[in-house]
Amino acid sequence: MLKKGFRGYYDLAFWVECSFETALERALRRGQEDLSAEETIRDFETIYFPAQRIHQTNDDPRGAVDLVIENDPRLHKESSASASPRQASPV
Repeated sequence: MLKKGFRGYYDLAFWVECSFETALERALRRGQEDLSAEETIRDFETIYFPAQRIHQTNDDPRGAVDLVIENDPRLHKESSASASPRQASPV
């Protein structure tokens, strides 16, 4: 959604910061799309995560937002000392 070509259509843009590790844990807890744990892990490692890496490299979505929302306790510990004014507390 935050591809460079779409940015002009948004009044505000947000980035929800979450590590791949936490995203996968949450997907496994949700039982996403009724997939087995093995299928979920495979899909995240072969489809979702590679697509996200490409998007982050090509579009720098985090660098183009109005607000970064930290939604990962792992990351909050690391960045709380260096939070910028554009960062919100974890949800």
